[in-house]
Amino acid sequence: MSDSTRKTPDAEDLDGAGLDGADLGVSGLGRLPSVDSGDDFSGDALVIVTQAFCHHGHALIVPDNATFLDFPGVRVHVNGGGSGDDVVLSPIQGDHGRVGGDAFADGTACEVRCPVCDEELPTYAACPCGDGKLRLIYLTPKLTPAHVVAVCDIWGCHRSRIVGEAEIIGELVEMEVAQARGERPS
Repeated sequence: MSDSTRKTPDAEDLDGAGLDGADLGVSGLGRLPSVDSGDDFSGDALVIVTQAFCHHGHALIVPDNATFLDFPGVRVHVNGGGSGDDVVLSPIQGDHGRVGGDAFADGTACEVRCPVCDEELPTYAACPCGDGKLRLIYLTPKLTPAHVVAVCDIWGCHRSRIVGEAEIIGELVEMEVAQARGERPS
C-alpha cells in the first residue's frame, strides 16, 4: 500500500474496523487484546511515547505526523539499499506499525537519521539481532541517556525498546559477557 493511501489506526478503529490487534504486543505488560476477538481494551495498559528528540534536540514527534490510535508517530529519515524515505514509527511500545519505507526490503542495513538536521542518530549498543545497531532517540528535551528509545538500524528488526537507566548497566554487562563467550546477546 502506498504512503498516501495507507490508513493508520485511530481511536474509532478500536471497534475492530482497521486495527490488527494480533500484531500488537507490549513487552513486560502482556498481550494486547485482539480487536477481531472482541476483547476489551479498557483494562490494558499501553506505553505511548509522546515526545522524542534527536541528539541535537529536534522534535521527532509533531502533530502533523501520521497517527496511531490518535497519537502522532515518531518521524525519522531512513536511507538504505539505494533508497531514502521519511518513515513514521508507531509511538506505541510493541506495535511494529509504520508509515513509509515501502521500498526497503527486510534485512536491509539502514542509516536512521533526524529528518530535521539530517544527522545519523547515535549508536546505543549492538542490537541483539546480531546484525544491526540500536540507534538512540531521546525521550526528554534534556537528552539524558537514562530515558531513551533504541531502534535497530536493520529494516524489519523488531527489537526496538524503551530503555530506563536501571536497564542500561544490566544490558551492557549482559552483552559484554555474551561477546566474551562468543555468543550473540539475547
